[in-house]
Amino acid sequence: MKSYPIKTIYLVDDHESVIAGLKFVLEQNDNFKVIGGNTSVEIALAEIHSKKPHIAIIDYNLNGDTNGIELIKLIKRKRISTKCVLFSLRNDNELIFAAKEAGAQGYFSKGTPNKILRSKIEEIAFSDKLIFDDLNEGFKPLPIKTNELLDEFNFTPREIEMILLLFQGLSSMQIAKQLTKSYFTVSSMRKDINKKIRYKQFTNFMHFSSYAKSNNLFEGYQIP
Repeated sequence: MKSYPIKTIYLVDDHESVIAGLKFVLEQNDNFKVIGGNTSVEIALAEIHSKKPHIAIIDYNLNGDTNGIELIKLIKRKRISTKCVLFSLRNDNELIFAAKEAGAQGYFSKGTPNKILRSKIEEIAFSDKLIFDDLNEGFKPLPIKTNELLDEFNFTPREIEMILLLFQGLSSMQIAKQLTKSYFTVSSMRKDINKKIRYKQFTNFMHFSSYAKSNNLFEGYQIP
């Protein structure tokens, strides 16, 4: 293994066990030093801003309403020089393309073998190379149409993901598994969705579902 100056890394994931495991894996490379990690988006953003690590490895599914792509956008908006890498269980072109568009330097599946992960992170750390190996060449996402009716509900991107899954008839337990969230988190999000629906005078989710489908409220959105 080549000897380079130490590169610092910050980790963001909604599970502390993942942060600890990833720290162990990365520090098998003597060129890497993990200088922090957090499950809170707000704390992570503040610490990335203050510590200015060379690389931030960020999970897509995070606690709260902010996902990993939105966090990358926040980091770039603050003009922090940290290189961002998205890390997720999901491995689809829509997500990978969105990460690239947000300004990420790379994307890796959580199933990536440890040795390959270290090697690719090293490439990003010591060069200007972008690594999106899983993105199909020539892929272009379907256009997302703006919808003033939908905007009135002020749903978060995570809530829209959940609504689309509910339209498919999935239970809270099934949604939790698909989004890799706890059942408690999904139940809490469903309560927030129902509050927004009731605020717009819909009696229940079935009533809202009928309205949404009749008005093509989610036309252009993809099921996660």
